[in-house]
Amino acid sequence: MAKDILKPLTLYLSYFLLVSSVVLALSQRYVASLTSLVAGLALLSYVKSLVNEREERRPE
Repeated sequence: MAKDILKPLTLYLSYFLLVSSVVLALSQRYVASLTSLVAGLALLSYVKSLVNEREERRPE
């Protein structure tokens, strides 16, 4: 049950970090905000790969 709650929560958190990074990159045009944008994209792709890996392992 905890895994069922954790998966969407982690995805929502990743999307929130990605959106906030985009907002930072648009509002302040600094290298640090672009770095946070890249980190958000990397985190999002990592979480997606974890979710896909867990779904593939799930027995049917």
